Amino acid sequence: MKWVVDCSFAAALFLPDETSGRVRDFFSGLSEEDELVVPALWRYELGIKHHLTSYDAAYLALAMRIDAGLATLDKKLLKAAKACKLITY
Repeated sequence: MKWVVDCSFAAALFLPDETSGRVRDFFSGLSEEDELVVPALWRYELGIKHHLTSYDAAYLALAMRIDAGLATLDKKLLKAAKACKLITY
């Protein structure tokens, strides 16, 4: 499966906090067939629609464009991803 992983999620691997265990579980559960993808372009329209920063909207747009799940610790981004019917972690 393809996964879009946002910066807050990946950073928890290197900047330990209360979410680090959840993030380690996610990465430990990946298989060789899984693919991680990060955005290259901003998507302002999604940001406006879901009240996200353009930064977070880029992750949402990428996950939607490539039909991928989205792994995030950002509550607003998670809510928007669920509203867009994305698989989330």
